[in-house]
Amino acid sequence: MSNESSEQAAVEPDEIPDDQAARMTFTGHLGELRDRMLRCCIMLVVLAIIGYVMSSPIVNAVKQPLEDAGLEWVTLSPLEPFLVKLKFAMYTAVVLGIPYIAWNVCGFVFPGLRPKEKRAVKIIMFGSAGLAITGVMVAFFGVFPLVLPYLVQMTPEGVTNMLRLNETLSVIIKGTMGFALAFQFPLVVFTLIYVGILEPAQLKEFRRHAIVGMFVVAMLLTPPDPISLMLMAGPLVLLYEVSIWVSYLIVRRKAEAEGE
Repeated sequence: MSNESSEQAAVEPDEIPDDQAARMTFTGHLGELRDRMLRCCIMLVVLAIIGYVMSSPIVNAVKQPLEDAGLEWVTLSPLEPFLVKLKFAMYTAVVLGIPYIAWNVCGFVFPGLRPKEKRAVKIIMFGSAGLAITGVMVAFFGVFPLVLPYLVQMTPEGVTNMLRLNETLSVIIKGTMGFALAFQFPLVVFTLIYVGILEPAQLKEFRRHAIVGMFVVAMLLTPPDPISLMLMAGPLVLLYEVSIWVSYLIVRRKAEAEGE
């Protein structure tokens, strides 16, 4: 039975016929799930090792927004550099491992889906990846090079500003991940529109409440200053307006498909 499950797990997600998947026993599905989870764990360990080895160049790249300010980066314990490397190893494993994990999830779930459902899942996956990359680029190249030096300039006179390596890098990384998460908002809206939970008219009706909510979310995910708040909330509001117009196209195409 283990050989059968291994053969099933090695097949591409789109190459498993629906009738063949239907004939798999419950034990066969468990075996396939076990094999896929084992491969995902091995991949995460490998990526974590790569992230640990490459942590120094990554740290230098993340520190770049404040390099020009001439600020000193300090550590307060002998273990802090190691902990920073370990943290970057885990972040690297998670970020780079998500596509492989998603591929294995699709390989396990796709045989039970219809062609239209498979197409919808693919659109959601690629859309989510694209929006996440956009959020990271906006944060890393647009927000933090402007916000962090501005925050440093607010240091009172007579106070020497030295940045602790672990805490400062955590702020940058968490803020970047916050942008990647916040930019998933249009995809959530499109999904709710497609399944019929939301309608374009409701998006227009609750526009003011949504904008207030976006500013609240931006306030929680960004450093406590008005510039970073506007730099996150502004794109979210723009994406919301675009979502309203795109939602009408989704409803129209869905109605045409159902009419056929």
